[in-house]
Amino acid sequence: RMLTGAMPTAESQLHVDRSFVLRHLGKGFGSEVLHTTLLADQLRRQCAELQAKVLQSTFSPEFKDAFARYEAVHAKLSSGQHLHQKESQAVARDIAAFPGGSAAFEAERTRFLQAQKLQVDLDECRVRLRSDWDEAHKWLLEMGFIEPDPAVLKDSGVPGQALTPRGYACTCFTDGHPLIMGTVIADGRLEKLTLPEIAAWLSTFMSEVRPPGGPSVRDCGGCGGDGGPRSRFRGVLGGG
Repeated sequence: RMLTGAMPTAESQLHVDRSFVLRHLGKGFGSEVLHTTLLADQLRRQCAELQAKVLQSTFSPEFKDAFARYEAVHAKLSSGQHLHQKESQAVARDIAAFPGGSAAFEAERTRFLQAQKLQVDLDECRVRLRSDWDEAHKWLLEMGFIEPDPAVLKDSGVPGQALTPRGYACTCFTDGHPLIMGTVIADGRLEKLTLPEIAAWLSTFMSEVRPPGGPSVRDCGGCGGDGGPRSRFRGVLGGG
């Protein structure tokens, strides 16, 4: 693209994983949020490109039948099955009658197979985001991070979802391993630790945070000032 002067299109690094789904459920969003992401826009552009290629790859019913017969014969030969003489003769007639002869037949057959693959890619592209969301949502429900909330009904009449205490604890973190960290905290596994010990434990999961000219989280130890572990994690742990 740079050589032709074209502006490169933005590519999303988003991965619709369990943390992403839980975080957005906690904000009151459902799967509809997927339509607003850069990844959704990227997939829409890919779908449009694939659709354009599929529309350009139009073949007559006679050509499609000839290609199908060829593929059936090729599959039988590849698997070592017995091939009837009528089948091989039909394929030979198709190739002989094809405009341009055998070379043109092979070129068009290759293009036909590419068009079929593009259609498959297009279908997968359309369901990819929602499939990732549904898979993550099912896991979160089964593992107790969310639960049905009869008080919240969607337009379809299906109950909405509410975050459990474990789910809320996980949404307090946007980096590291939110599902692990939130679960350990919500299950009371850190109750016997001091705040400096808890801060040290949390820092093993999170990237280093160092304000310009200031100490990092790992350097703060048990400091209680603004930005230190004691103040940073007090809300998560339920402290005052």
